[in-house]
Amino acid sequence: MTTWRETAREQRKELILEAAARVFARNGFQRATMREIADEAGIATGTIYLYFDDKRDLLLSIAEQLVHLIPRELPSHATPDEERSFIRCVLDEQLRVVEEYRPFFRAVVGEMWTDDSLRTQYLNRVLAPLVNTIELFLKIGIETGKARPHDPQIVARAMLGTVFLFAITSEMETGDYLSSARRDALAHELTDFFLYGVRQQPEEVP
Repeated sequence: MTTWRETAREQRKELILEAAARVFARNGFQRATMREIADEAGIATGTIYLYFDDKRDLLLSIAEQLVHLIPRELPSHATPDEERSFIRCVLDEQLRVVEEYRPFFRAVVGEMWTDDSLRTQYLNRVLAPLVNTIELFLKIGIETGKARPHDPQIVARAMLGTVFLFAITSEMETGDYLSSARRDALAHELTDFFLYGVRQQPEEVP
């Protein structure tokens, strides 16, 4: 049973993460300071260090929290409809999270291009668990004969990479694909693409 102390600690931790996400989005990772984050959260700077090692730990913890919003499980005896629903759900949630926290993700992507250590930690702590989940789903599809033979490692990364590409290019002249008005159509199109490619489908899928 969770004690009130544990609940209070989790609430304080959540408060710090939310404040850090706003500061990173507003100022960028390099320019953000622990003092600014503390002021944003309305706490003393030293309090942050009771929960997180440093600024990098904060950034990675935020990203981990966001990725946890994306579904991780597929029913063990999934039907084709359930497989489609799983892919659609994963894409829907990725697009929603990226859109909702777009300024934060832009700050993260910018830092990863120039900071090798941060990029490695981000890949290991944040993306690897999600990639592994998608890879497992794809392997099950191959083993059960529901999917053609392919390299799950490549396809899983392609699915994640596609979402991040739309996040980076979403405000080009073609329009914002991540807006609520277009996100549903984008998720539908990407689901069909990853299930069927660009070939004519043998029959229409609802």
